[in-house]
Order: sequence, then C-alpha cells, then structure tokens
Amino acid sequence: AAKTELKAGQYFDQLQMDADLTAVRDEYGSIGHVFADIQAEPRFLEEPGQIDLVYTVAEGAKARVGEITVNIKGEHPHTKQNTVLNQLSFAPGDIVDIREIRASERRLKLSGIFGANPAQGQQPPQIVYSPPGTEDAEGLAGKPKRNRARGQSPDPQPHSAGRLPMQIFV
Repeated sequence: AAKTELKAGQYFDQLQMDADLTAVRDEYGSIGHVFADIQAEPRFLEEPGQIDLVYTVAEGAKARVGEITVNIKGEHPHTKQNTVLNQLSFAPGDIVDIREIRASERRLKLSGIFGANPAQGQQPPQIVYSPPGTEDAEGLAGKPKRNRARGQSPDPQPHSAGRLPMQIFV
C-alpha cells in the first residue's frame, strides 16, 4: 500500500490505478517474483460515489537467473558473446530483478553496437524470459540457440529450483 499513489479519500483515477499496478508489479519483480499475479478490483459500495479498491497479490515462487543464451543474428556474426554479456547487470544464480533486466536491455539498445532500424528489418536487442515450460507457447523454441553465454546454469535442468533461462536476441 505504501507504493501506491491512489489513497483513501481521493477521486478514483483509472490511469493512476494502472500506474499503481505497475509500481507494485515492479516491487514484486525486483525481489524475484517476476510472475506475480497482481489484480486491482474496484468494488462499488452502497453509498453513491464511493468505492473500495482491493489489490489482490499472488506472489508465486521466487525465481533465479538460469542459463543465459545469446542469439546473434547473421551467419557469421562479428560480435562476441562477451560484448553482450558485459552489458548485463545479472548473472546465473542471481535472484531475478525485473528492473535490472530492463536496465540491461536499455544498455544493449543504447550501446550503438546493434542496429535497430525497423525499416531494414532490424529489431532492437531484447531479453526474453518466460515461466518454466512455456517456451513453446511463447514461440521461443523455434528461435536458434547459436551461442551459449558466460555462465551455464549450475543446475543440469535450467528450470530446476526456480531458475529462469534468459535469451538475448541481438
């Protein structure tokens, strides 16, 4: 509740509620609960013009960074894996922090190393992760795994013990 801007006695604002949901998701995502289900439910009261706003949080399990796979486009990529990995602020075994993932993705985009011109069919660098067992549903299984990153997951199965495999597409 301390992270929300919409307080008791204020007028209801849908945009503010959406911003509060984002802030709460970021808060949970920063401590490893990247798949937390957070819902806001406005409940209308009998008194006209009054509502209760109820936030429901299902944390889910904490996740750690698993195997990091770097996918570099092109048949003969000149960029080395370490060029990409040096821009990351997380490593296998770390508790997943959604804010660090976004910051790392932003660093990759702003580095100027990778072309990101949609008119030429180039996409900006992207860090992708998904809940265990959903790679096929997200369409990631068909994407090539060309290069393995600096730290293979210490676990033989990347999803064991709540480890999320990360894929980086550049």
